[in-house]
Amino acid sequence: NKSRTGDMKRRLELNNIYLEVNNAKMNRKTMAIHLSEDDIVIVKAPKGISDKIVMDFVHSKKDWIYERYIRRQQEEATKIKFCQGSKIAFAGDYLSISLVVKESIRGKQLVKYNPISKELTIFSKNINLQEEELIREVVRRWYIQEARTAIEEKAKYYANIFGVTYEKISIKEQKSVWGSCSGKRNLNFNFKLIMMPEEILDYVVIHELAHLLEMNHSPRFWIRVESLCPNYRYYKDWLKVEGYKYKF
Repeated sequence: NKSRTGDMKRRLELNNIYLEVNNAKMNRKTMAIHLSEDDIVIVKAPKGISDKIVMDFVHSKKDWIYERYIRRQQEEATKIKFCQGSKIAFAGDYLSISLVVKESIRGKQLVKYNPISKELTIFSKNINLQEEELIREVVRRWYIQEARTAIEEKAKYYANIFGVTYEKISIKEQKSVWGSCSGKRNLNFNFKLIMMPEEILDYVVIHELAHLLEMNHSPRFWIRVESLCPNYRYYKDWLKVEGYKYKF
């Protein structure tokens, strides 16, 4: 089948899963492939190339496409629900959200964390238990606050051991970048680190501080990291395998 623009549309079978293939031909020399948000296999190919060559290319990438598709299904299955009683990750464990209407609080919302009952209670004057986006934003602000407190404490501690100084720390919301160090000696961290086990947070902080001594990933850099984090290889691999699961 062809669309009105002349682009080819086919179906790809992957272990009894059928995905649409959309081939957009354009002025380019090579072929590229990706899986769209709505699970359509998008192929960008040079104009004039045959549909058979395009589909041969798609079939050569079947394992990669299937892996991406399955990962996306897993991500959707683990997507956080922000409602009464739902579970959210925190420091390698899970907390239960409790929503309480309370007229006497100051401000619009008040958040309290109980480490014993593992509950995150959100008090609000007029909270609507169905307003998932509102609850999500309250939790997001709490995560950022907790991440800043933990990261600033750890950065100060490990920087003292390394004998380095930094300018400022920024806590950001990013998809898959866990930390970075700029040439101006500013440190940036993903707030989702606060959702992960503490040793992962330690590793990322040490990693970025080590860049203040070695602005590269040379053997000397990894020696610096290893001096404070002997198991860094495990944590590095853990982030590659498990990091994507920490969605927000």
